[in-house]
Amino acid sequence: MLNETYKLTPNANGTMLSWTSSATDLVSFISLDGDSVTTYYAPGTLERELLIPLSVDRCGKVEIHDLLTTEIDGGEIVAQPNTKPLLYWDDVATAIEYRIYTNEVLTQSIPIVSRETQYTMIYPETLEKGWQSIRIEAVDIFGEESTRISWKYYVLDLPDPLKVTGVTGTAGVFTVTTGAV
Repeated sequence: MLNETYKLTPNANGTMLSWTSSATDLVSFISLDGDSVTTYYAPGTLERELLIPLSVDRCGKVEIHDLLTTEIDGGEIVAQPNTKPLLYWDDVATAIEYRIYTNEVLTQSIPIVSRETQYTMIYPETLEKGWQSIRIEAVDIFGEESTRISWKYYVLDLPDPLKVTGVTGTAGVFTVTTGAV
């Protein structure tokens, strides 16, 4: 089960992560930016704390999975690549087009063909792994852009799948070579 309620407190040695587990027999798996920080922490308690390597001047994606056993790793909640996010925004009555900026670079202009109350689209290009800044601006007939906020978006792509490229050997002893598909 994903634990979505937690507290981050800056610390001279990193960041103190505090959360409440829903049961004392659950084991917590903690990951930071997709990498496991620890796979086991404080069974027998509901209130839990852990110092994680997240400095005050850095952003990171924290996940806490509370599971029944130590036999499996919690893994990440994101099971598919999120390199093409779903974008949606409400209509601005005076807009004649919308502009999409990624990391403060104009990536697409969308003229309004028919008015909708809300627009939806899948991001047209594959985003690079890591933090991205996405902004959607409404543009009026005078070319003035609305002042909107940029949203930070963490892109996490799946690793390339492995395939077996060669198996050699005899008498039950084999050499297996793997590589990306």
